Formats: sequence, structure tokens, C-alpha cells
Amino acid sequence: MSIKKCKGDAMFSSYDSATDACRELLACLLNAPQRGAGGVAAESRLRRPFREELNTAFVLSNPRKRISQSLQLYPATARVIWMMAANNRLSDIKFHVPQVGNFTDDELTVPGSSYGMRLRQPQPGLDQIEGAIKRLKAETDSRRAAVTIFQPVDAIRESNDIPCAFGILFHNRDKFLETTVIMRSNNACALLPFNLFEFSLLAEVVAVEAGLELGPITYFAGSMHLYESDIERAKGLLAESVDTPFAMEQMPCDKSPLKALKRLAQADVKLREASTSLNITMVNEIIADVENDFGPYWSLFAKILACGVAASRDFQTFSSLIQLIDPNLKRFLPKMSQNVADINIAQIGGLFGRDVSSNVVVPIRRNNLMKRFAEHAVNYEAESGQAIGAAVLLRAQDLVFERFAARGDDDVLSYDAFRRALDGQS
Repeated sequence: MSIKKCKGDAMFSSYDSATDACRELLACLLNAPQRGAGGVAAESRLRRPFREELNTAFVLSNPRKRISQSLQLYPATARVIWMMAANNRLSDIKFHVPQVGNFTDDELTVPGSSYGMRLRQPQPGLDQIEGAIKRLKAETDSRRAAVTIFQPVDAIRESNDIPCAFGILFHNRDKFLETTVIMRSNNACALLPFNLFEFSLLAEVVAVEAGLELGPITYFAGSMHLYESDIERAKGLLAESVDTPFAMEQMPCDKSPLKALKRLAQADVKLREASTSLNITMVNEIIADVENDFGPYWSLFAKILACGVAASRDFQTFSSLIQLIDPNLKRFLPKMSQNVADINIAQIGGLFGRDVSSNVVVPIRRNNLMKRFAEHAVNYEAESGQAIGAAVLLRAQDLVFERFAARGDDDVLSYDAFRRALDGQS
């Protein structure tokens, strides 16, 4: 089988890792023709110029090498847990991924990108994933283990969020699960790394539940594209030296992955509820609850989630948690500004007009600052129509906290100050 891809060549490429696939596609798209000067009014993002290859397909031969070079592991983990909980509530995922707020129609739900709701509860009592697993167990060589994400109404409804994923096919062949992911549209720079991570994990969940070995994943995108606003980011990624792709451990088969993911969804609720008064004892209890029942494979996801929550809220908790993470994964996790760390652990005398331990006052003002920073980031992306790169966002955060450290009594961050920080000005 061959599918036309990259400069019109007929090819059906196979990649050992998500990093290899993402880099090859970005390199290909940099040479693709520019499009996107018009479009239907409701599809405003189409008016942003982009480069595109139609009918792009490839095989990910080792799906456990799902962590690509540019993946942000904390929001990726949050997305998977949210997805597998059949959740479409905006507030639950916006807590971890504020940019999702740009895609709601009612400020309550995520209408299109809530793949889990569409897969696991499109109607009360209907779970397509459970249905596919039952069919894979019952019928070797079945061609009917298919699940759909795109719905007929999506073809005509007006919305800020039409699902990019179309559906997934599962095949039990020689006791291996072969998975085919079909995407209507795919942003190669911003979203492909997340999609490869979440769909390869979903495939392994299905494989384990069906008693199969994890086989390759075939990935097809009707439109694989790169926005002009992401060109420099793509070039920067291609210019980076790349470490040997990291392969996640094999998912254990002695415990139900679906039950483990349900427990992780409960852990997520506890972490969000505790976020305003986070401490390492509380977080360790949440992690232990997962590990005691489901083992270290699944508790790793709880640790990643907790690291992400703590990174912008409590340095002591974050610094304790990060020591529990595999060194190969640390580079994919958020980092806390050293300025915040210095303030958070110091005893500050007179900074706020009285002697006070920083673990009382500083976290409160730091949290206020982080909330304003996140709000400004979401507003900026909505206004500009483009995502802020992780490196730019981290640099801006450092500049903002340098200012906070220098003027410890000031936790006000104006939108203009946020814009200056994005431009690299203190």
C-alpha cells in the first residue's frame, strides 16, 4: 500500500519512534506550498496561512516510544486521564491545559476534542471501547472492532471545536493488536505529539484488556499541516540535537488498565481540589493510593500529574516529587523558576513589612501572579490565533518572577507587562 505524501512521492513510511515521525513530517511540511487565505467564516482558523500535505500516512512501529522530542508530558498525561474518564467538562481539563478554553462554545464543555466522551459515552450506557475489546476477544480476525469519534452532526454544526480525529480501527492479527488512527486534520507542530501519545496509550490499553500483544499503529491524516506562525518553532525543533527516544515500559497485564485509569481520574480530582493548599504528605497519599492497588507503572502517571500541579504552586512539593521521576522523563516535565524556589524556601525578614516565613505569604502572592500569568497567556493566544511556544512561555515566566523577586510586595501583572515578558523584556 502506498499513499501520496511529501512532495508528491508515493510512500508509506515506518518510524521507530514518535520523535522520528514528528521530525520527518515537520521537515516535509517546511517544503510544502502555503495555503489558507480564505475559508468559511465559522472556520476562522482556516484563514491563518498554513502549509499542508494531504493524505499523509505512516506507521509507528514501536508505539511505546510515544514520547516525542517536543511533548509536554504533564498536559499530555492530563489529556489522557481526562479522555479515558469519558469527560467533556471544560473546567477539569482547563485546570491543566488553559488553552483548551479557546475551544468551548458554552464555557462549560469541550464539544469536539472530548474524544473520551465520544468514545466511551456518546449515549448513556454505550461504551465503544468496551465494545471493541469484547469483539477483539470473541472474534479473531474480525474487521468490526471500529470506534468513531466524528459524528454526522459535526459535518454541519457551527462550533469553535470540530473534532480532528475521525475514528480508530482495531485488528486482532496473530495475537497482536494492529491499530489504525484516522485523523480528519492534524496540526503537526502543536498537536501531533499529543495525539501520538494518547492514541498509542489507548491502543495499549485495548491490547491489554483484550489479551493481545501491542502491535504497530498506522496513522492517517487527511490534512497534515503546519501553520506559518509555527514555522520558526518547527525549524528550532529540527535544529535541536535529539536524544535516543525513550521507550515506556510495557503496560502490566495483571491489572485492568481501564480500572487503573478510573483511579487516576479520581486522583486528578483530589489533586485539583488540594491545589490551593498543596503539601507533599497529601500528594504522597494520593500517589500511594494508586500504587498500592495498581503498581508503579500507573503511579508514574499520578506522579507526573502531581509534578505539573505543584510546579506553579509549591516548590517544596515539586522538588520532592521530581526526585521520584525517571531521569529520562524529567526533561519533558515543567520546571519551576529558580527565583520562585529561592523565595519559597527562604525566611524573609521585612520584605512585606514584617518578619514572616515565606511559606505563608509568598505562595499566596505567587499563586495570584500565576493565575494572572495563565489568564494573560490564554487571552494572548485567543487574540493572536497562535499558540505560545513552551520555551517562550518559560522564559516569560522567569522574567515575571525575577520582577516579583526584586519587588516582593508586588503581585500585580498587567497585560502589557505580560507582553513585554513574552518579548524578552523585564
